[in-house]
Amino acid sequence: MTPERCTVLADEAMPLSSLDRGQIEESFKAAVAEIAGLEDRLGKVQGAERDLVEIELKAAENRRFVAEAKRTALEATTAH
Repeated sequence: MTPERCTVLADEAMPLSSLDRGQIEESFKAAVAEIAGLEDRLGKVQGAERDLVEIELKAAENRRFVAEAKRTALEATTAH
């Protein structure tokens, strides 16, 4: 970030008007449930299988984070 510009690295960009609160909540809940299952599974596996579960867990955590960010963006726009 500089006084002249800001560079944003993102996988996805969309207008706030395209966000659906219900869909975001479903995505968030699904990610939370998936994370819980993967954390449980992580304690039961070893070796290469554990590595794969860790990758799946990171992906689920990222989906949860994205859903949280979308929810926060919606809340910020409706608060004004």
